Amino acid sequence: IADSILENTRLLLGIDNTKLAIDDFQEKFNTESALRQSVEKDANALRKAKEMNEALNESLRADLDSLQNELLTLKADHEQELAAVKETMARSKVDVAVDAAQGPDLQTILLEVRAQYEDIMRKNKEDADSLFQTQYEAMSLQLAKEDEDTRRAQDELRERRTVLQALQLELETAGNQ
Repeated sequence: IADSILENTRLLLGIDNTKLAIDDFQEKFNTESALRQSVEKDANALRKAKEMNEALNESLRADLDSLQNELLTLKADHEQELAAVKETMARSKVDVAVDAAQGPDLQTILLEVRAQYEDIMRKNKEDADSLFQTQYEAMSLQLAKEDEDTRRAQDELRERRTVLQALQLELETAGNQ
């Protein structure tokens, strides 16, 4: 009878330990699921920011191309008007000396503007990539720390269960004597 009671106690203790292990695994699963969802949410936010930045870059490039085309059109119109004025002046035989300062070079200005836009686009892309990498590394470190904490907690739980089992067995043995 004492052996049967001892065996029943061991079986009940095994069942309790299994239930505790199931609870531990469920808790770890819930924790890991919440962390994964948080990381996915952050990654999606970073992807959206990157897409918005890329769309802005494309828009700026399109604006730059449009401005360059407009500049070419203005230059062509200016050349035609200048040729017409020169022809008119040659016919009227008027000598006019003009000492006007050279206007700003629009091509140089556009090249400078384009260089500035490209620098801004490059910097925005680098900033977005850097932010993504930093957040990814932080999440990885946090996940590693939480895994280590979970492992330590499970080790401590196993040790306490072993002590509890030993004490219960000792108590049962003392009660049977």
